[in-house]
Amino acid sequence: MNRLGNLAALVLTLSASAFAYACGASDPAATADGGASDPDGGAPLPGADGSAPGADAGLPIVTCHATPRGDGPRKMLVARSRSKEPSGGYGTNGKLLEVLDVAADGALSRKGTVLEMSGPTNGFPSFTPDGAIAVVPLGRGAGLATVTFDASGAATIVEPGFGKLSADHVTIDRTGSRVFVLDDNTESNGGGLYEMRLGCDGKLALVGEVVPSEKSRHLSLVNDTAVYFGAASGAPGDLHLLELPASGSQAKVTKSLASFGDTKALPPSVAVTADGAYAFVTDTGIEVGNRLAVVDLTTMANKQTIEVESPEAFVVSPFGNAWLLVQSDTVDAYVPATFDPTKAAPLTLGTKIATARKVELPTGPVVMTQGALKGTVFVIEVSGIRTLKFDAGGTLTDRGLFSMNVDKDLMNAPFQLGVQP
Repeated sequence: MNRLGNLAALVLTLSASAFAYACGASDPAATADGGASDPDGGAPLPGADGSAPGADAGLPIVTCHATPRGDGPRKMLVARSRSKEPSGGYGTNGKLLEVLDVAADGALSRKGTVLEMSGPTNGFPSFTPDGAIAVVPLGRGAGLATVTFDASGAATIVEPGFGKLSADHVTIDRTGSRVFVLDDNTESNGGGLYEMRLGCDGKLALVGEVVPSEKSRHLSLVNDTAVYFGAASGAPGDLHLLELPASGSQAKVTKSLASFGDTKALPPSVAVTADGAYAFVTDTGIEVGNRLAVVDLTTMANKQTIEVESPEAFVVSPFGNAWLLVQSDTVDAYVPATFDPTKAAPLTLGTKIATARKVELPTGPVVMTQGALKGTVFVIEVSGIRTLKFDAGGTLTDRGLFSMNVDKDLMNAPFQLGVQP
């Protein structure tokens, strides 16, 4: 389906969603005055009455889910997309999403809560800042689902499958209202960066496509900077800085770079430092692959390219003093790194850390950035979920592997995860 076809399919659901959205400011989770303060200490966020710039013709930016979640237990969503096919083999058409409990100290437990979605759970769940709503990309063109959590932690599917975009990543901004969807199709088949509005009630509405693109793989929102990886239409390179207008019109590409000096990279991971100054791009693509780029986002220049096997992901400690390379695909290791931007080659890889249990194809790390869990990293492995921990001093340790009992039932295999922030 081309882009016009994708948009047409999405617009069919727009009117009803927009109506529900406009009524969503009465949600009991809204702040008392209908607004919220910027957790980063900047200007006030727009009010829940939609009075801020960028009302988008009936699609207001609301802030009922903008307040960062406090310390305490959390919920984790684990995608279980393994399926048994009629041929007798296994595939990734499974539609299960399991809810795990995360204790205040980061310990995991299973209570048997499993949601059956309307499409394969191939994407990474992402949460609003308060953790009340998760947006879940579904595979096979099933669109996006939303799951809400009430005060007791009970989960409810609100949107079973909105639209027809093919995405496995979404990014939710600090208002909890703007959802950016990365469709990595070719541009002629609707690929690009799309924006949606998320209502207080968990309903979605389409704003539109903001960056026509191919290989749409990553978006980080850091302060007022948007760092985007993709072959943006009309722009050189594959790594871009964007201006994202509040009105929802097309984004403006302000700077671009070919992160490796070519446009052959297919990164499973792009990590950006908390100050928005540096990006770390991993490449596991077929054409080249096995390389890691360090990019200075201030000058938009490649500072360093490292040849390294199976660089599945790169993680920046939220304490700003430690870094981690995750290697997968038979290398299977967690490798600490040091970073000194004053050096010509600023990144130095260390020696893999010791783990109590063998590392098995790690992927999709999620790092906790606030509160008592700050520095905790959850990683999907074949048999379960690994917990790692950065401490305030920069040390990385293994906290063990939580078993999903895959040895007893292959359908328990985890594929992606998301955690209430």
